[in-house]
Amino acid sequence: ALLAEFSIALDDHELIKVKLAGDDREERAAQISKLAEAGHAELVQSIGKVACFYRRNSDKPKLALPK
Repeated sequence: ALLAEFSIALDDHELIKVKLAGDDREERAAQISKLAEAGHAELVQSIGKVACFYRRNSDKPKLALPK
């Protein structure tokens, strides 16, 4: 269910922030990697317990990327 919602949010917004629980840095890093891989997204930034992910919507892109 989590991965489905993650994918839907990426389709709708392209750029999303996710707040992760837990105090273990290595565990959070593993969770971030799994989310990025499962959602076919790129990790933009990770600060503390918050990670930003990006995945371009090929049908209706919302963010203009520089060439």
